[in-house]
Formats: sequence, structure tokens, C-alpha cells
Amino acid sequence: MDGAIHGCRVARGAPPVSHLFFADDSLLFFKANIEEAAVVKQCLIRYEKLSGQMVNYNKSNICFSRNTQMAQKQQVAWCLGVELASNFGKYLGFPSFIGRNKRAVFAYIEDKTGQRIGSWNKKLLSQARKEVLLKSVAQSMPTFSMSVFLLPESVCLSIQRTMNKYWWGTGADRGIHWKAWDKLCIPKKYGGLGFKDLRAFNLAMLGKQAWRFLTEPTTLVARIYKARYYPTTTFVDATIGNSPSHCWRSIMTTHDLVCAGVRRRIGNGRDTLIWGHPWLSDDPSPLVQTHMPEELRQALVSGLVDQDTGTWDPHILNDLFIPEDVNRISRIPISPDYDDTWYWKGHTQGIYTVKNAYRRIMGDYSDDPGAFDKWVTLWKLRVPPKWKTFLWRAVSGILPTTDNLIVKRVEVDPICPMCGNAQENIMHVLILCDYSKMVWNISGLPVTNIQTNFFQSWFIGMMDSLLEGQVRLTVGILYYLWLARNLALWERALPRPTATVKKAVLTEEAFTRLRRVAAQPNATVMPETEPYGLKCYFDAGYRQHTEEATYGVVLLNHEGVFMAASAGTLPGAFSPIMAEALACKEALSWLKGRDIQRVDLLTDCMELRNMIISRSTEIRSTANMHAHTLASLAFDQEHPMYWDVIPPDSITISDPLPETNGDHRERIPSSPLPPARRSIVTGSISINRERRKREMSPDGEEKPPGSNGGGTIPLSTTTGNPAAHPSNVF
Repeated sequence: MDGAIHGCRVARGAPPVSHLFFADDSLLFFKANIEEAAVVKQCLIRYEKLSGQMVNYNKSNICFSRNTQMAQKQQVAWCLGVELASNFGKYLGFPSFIGRNKRAVFAYIEDKTGQRIGSWNKKLLSQARKEVLLKSVAQSMPTFSMSVFLLPESVCLSIQRTMNKYWWGTGADRGIHWKAWDKLCIPKKYGGLGFKDLRAFNLAMLGKQAWRFLTEPTTLVARIYKARYYPTTTFVDATIGNSPSHCWRSIMTTHDLVCAGVRRRIGNGRDTLIWGHPWLSDDPSPLVQTHMPEELRQALVSGLVDQDTGTWDPHILNDLFIPEDVNRISRIPISPDYDDTWYWKGHTQGIYTVKNAYRRIMGDYSDDPGAFDKWVTLWKLRVPPKWKTFLWRAVSGILPTTDNLIVKRVEVDPICPMCGNAQENIMHVLILCDYSKMVWNISGLPVTNIQTNFFQSWFIGMMDSLLEGQVRLTVGILYYLWLARNLALWERALPRPTATVKKAVLTEEAFTRLRRVAAQPNATVMPETEPYGLKCYFDAGYRQHTEEATYGVVLLNHEGVFMAASAGTLPGAFSPIMAEALACKEALSWLKGRDIQRVDLLTDCMELRNMIISRSTEIRSTANMHAHTLASLAFDQEHPMYWDVIPPDSITISDPLPETNGDHRERIPSSPLPPARRSIVTGSISINRERRKREMSPDGEEKPPGSNGGGTIPLSTTTGNPAAHPSNVF
């Protein structure tokens, strides 16, 4: 039956599509004639005989293109034994045909989300539990559709209004919206609650499709769209075109976002345009700033490389570019054995992620000068979630006290319901009220000594002056003081101050006890690996403002006694993690030059370590201090420095370093190095270039670097503090 069925082509040059299979949702495409319909029927009958499964023709239907005659439609439908349909409804939950009324097409998403949220109104949940439901269920329901289609803005706003109403309401009752939804969408560390802006999230999801078109042009969907919308160019230069589908329009809304966030990683330079692609550092622009000669419009980066040495040709660079561009190009390492690739600038591994794109769309947040800046500390408190949500409302100044209700034009008595002596506000209810003072005196916590009229200032002073356990108890007392206030307002009764303190103490103790039980790990036996004996510590130094980078390497024997060390500068580092990767490369080259075959390689950069080995370990940075010290000193040196047997004065080791295969670190062996070169790719840089520096021996004589051929170095890599540690940025 080869060639008996002709698939559907969306444009000239597009690959034909004869079928789309996904479990029990299958689509077959063929020409509307009796011959091909008979072939399809035979295929289905043969499938039934071979698999033992039966095709349900009653649940199957067929639809045709507009230019098919009715008689031909009926003939084909009779041959297959299925019903005619104007369209085949939904495929994988997506509408197969989208007309002009987008709101009506996607109304099902709005209805489903509204029904799900409405079913929760019968449950009296705390706002902390509501937050979990909204984030894990309501916000995830439209995610599947958002990954393919751009939803109408009215649909996104309607879903957000439903979520906002549920968040502030109580059961079926509508509550006061103390903060707008866009304020709740601010990250928690800047004073919001971290809800998603659905429109921005929709764009970030669609950007994933655009990223795939750019980086995976050989996939079926990319080939089809290319043949239809940009047959003679690449996705970077693609336009909407004539009569575009809604899916293509949706993807093109993120075209500028994706193209602005990608960069070219230079390998051999054969696929990157000098003046047409972003391949330089972003200072001031990823594009070449030198004026482009018209005859070099299609010139490739490979033309700037000396093919004999595999390095930049300085004569060509100086002839074509201004000095600023020459300097930026010269710092980019070349990997002649690899092709040029795209990478996403905002991710350390160069991969587009919805999370990173969403942050890019929403923009950068920052704390206002003089505003509360302890949000991270607040959300990290080890207290029940509903306590933290209450505390967030108190610090944000949106508790429904009488002064806030009057601002919202609610007619209430402004006098405090607990003491009846003063006008109620947040500071009065929780700290200054006579009843609150009695509670604080019974608790024994020295919080009344903090003199201020603002709750935010009081809370900062409290966290700075109390211990962790006292802070937890203080938050609990604040929460139960608010419950006591509500009891006085609605039931005209106040619990005894001792009862309020007792509730807070018991709840805090029970929660802490449960956390300890939950935190106890299951007893697992980790396989112990045999250490190699020698330990090589390496570290990098990086100065952001000058982009200077250095490395330091210290080699110790199995007893922790100094054997050798090295330090020097690193060229072409654009970030701390890139400097760490280059330092790792220098350490490996240095070890090969000393003909060391087996060694434990240790670093304090968790980010680099996780890029090489998937499993994470705990952190300890003290053992890497000597390598860090050498990297710091290398900023003042013009040439690499080497020490053998006798360590430099700056890192004199009086006692052997502690073992690193105990409780603080775990040793995980990696695969041996290949005989030629080891390539470590991280972020936007591929470090597999030959080491061309001349090394200096201890007696001052120049010696060649170690051979890159022969022998392998099985690594046992352990890690320490993350790359963001201040020791990595000077």
C-alpha cells in the first residue's frame, strides 16, 4: 500500500501528514476520493485483525475541505461507514477550528475554572489553604491551552477576577478586596503573594514553542510552519504572513521576546552571521557595533577565525572592526569541533524556561527605599502557613481594623472592641491595647520595649532582638490576639490573657514537633566510593565591573599535606559561573601537565557541580579557602604562579585539612576523561580549547604545558557553597 494514501500538505514544500496518533485520539488525512477511502478502510480492517481491537465507527466522523462536492462527501463517508461532520470538534482537548469570535471558542476554559473555584466556596478554608488551591489547581487548569493558543485577554481577566473574588471572600459572601490582583502577583520576596499574571504566563508558555522552532528546525511541526510562513528565511526573520492561523498568530506574539533573549554560542562560526546575529557580550549590545559593509552582509563568523590555529585572526579583526568590537570578539572562546547553537541568555544552562521568560515579561522588581524589606525572613519563619499569611496582611497594613474599614467607606464604630478606650488600628490591636499588653506581660517576651508607632518598624525590631523560638511564639501570640479581637467584636467576649498565651504556646510546640518528625530522613545506605587519595581544590575569582577573572588550585595528598599549587588569570569570563568553569578547566590542564592520573576534584561552586553531576550534596566552604585565597591574590599578578612542596605564605597549612568524605560532603565518581580533551559546556561557553599558555617551572625556567593526549583522569567530584557565595565575586 505504499503511496496509496496521499497525506495533507499545508503548503508547497511542506512534508505531507497522513496521520496524527495519540492514544484513542487519532486523525487520518487522505484525498477525498473513493480509492483512498477504500485503502484506509482496508488498513483499519487489518488493524482490527492484528490487534484484536475494534474500531468504533459510531464515535468516528469525517470532515472535508470546503471545495469538496456533497456527492463525493457522501460517497467517501458511506465507504468508511462514518458520519459527516462540519468539523471534528476537539483534538486532545483543543478546538480544531477557531473562528473570529475567540471569546466564544475559549469560553470553556473560563467556565471550567469558574465551576472548580465555585465548588470550593462550601469549604471554610484559611487564606493559606486558598492560596494552595488557587496556585496548584486554578492557575494550572488553562496551562495546556496556553501552551498552544493566545487566549483572549478578556478570558484571562475573567479567570483572574474569579480567583481574586474567591481569595478575599468567605464562603459565598463577597469580601473587601484589600489589594488589587496585580499587587498579589508580585513575588513574595517583594511584598506580594506570587500569583501568576495569566496574560504574561500565556506569553511565556507560547515562547516555548517559538524557542523550539528556533532550536529544533528539523522537527515535523517546525518544517510544516516553515514551509507555510517562512520558506526562504529562518524563524528569526519570520513574519506573520498572509492569512495566518490563530496558532501561528499566537506564537508570533512571542517572536520579539524570544529573539531578544537568545544569543549565539560560537563553535566553528559557520552558521552565525557577523552582522545579523547576536553573538557578542551585551555591553553595550550583543550585535556588532562596527558599520556593516554591504558586500559583507552575509559574511560568517568563521571568516574571522584562523583555520590553522583555531583562534581569532587579529589582522582581520583589526581591519574590519572598531577597537571596542575587537576587544569583545577576542574574549570569546572558539570551539572548532562544535557547531554554532542558540542559547537563552537568562539561564545558566542556556535553556529557555517558562519561569525565566515570565520574569522577563513581568520585569524586575525592587524594594522601595524605606519600605519593609524583610519579606524573605517573614516567609521563611517556621510557623503554620496561616500565621504567615496573617502576618503578611498585618505588615502590609490590610487587616480589617476600624481605621482601614473607614478608608473603604464602611460605617463602623472606630473604638477598639477590646478596651473601648482608643481608636482601633493594627498597632493598637496587636501591641498597645490594654488587653494586648496583659497578654505580652504574661508571655514574658520583651516586645513592649520596642518604641514605635508603626507595626512594620515594630516587627523588624522584634526579629532583630529575639531568638528564633521567641520569634515563632511572638507570631503565634499576634495571631491569637487577632482572633481574640474578632471574638470581642462579634460575640462581645474576650478570652482570658493566659488562655490566649497558652493557645499560642501549644500550637507552636505542636507544629515544631510535627516539623521535626517530618524532617527526619528515611534510613538509606549510600554506596561508599573509594577515594583516590589526592585532593585538588580549585576556586575562581571574578570582578563584575571589570570582568577580570582568576583561578587558584591547591593539591594535597591523602593526609591533607600540601603538594603543589597554581594561580593565574582567566581570559574571556563574562560571569562568576563562567569563571568557575574556566577554573575547572585550568585545574584539569594543570593536573594533566603534572601527569596525575587519579585525583579527587573539589569545588565550592554548587551550580557548576550540579551541571556536571546531577545529584546534589550539602555545602561546606572552609576546606576550599586556600584555593580561594590564591584566586584572590592572582588579581595582582600578570603571569601564572606555581608552587611545589613548599606552599606560599598566604596559605601556609599548619595542620592537615579535615577529611571530606564524612557527613558534610559525599564523593561521587564521574566517568573518566577521554584520552584527548575533556569538554565542559556551561551557560554560553564551551571550554574545550587547547591550553596554549607557557608554564613556568619553580626554578624560573619556561616549560611546555602537559600533553593533552594519553592517560585518563577519573574524577571524584564533591561540592561546597553555591556560586552566588560572596567569595566568588570580589
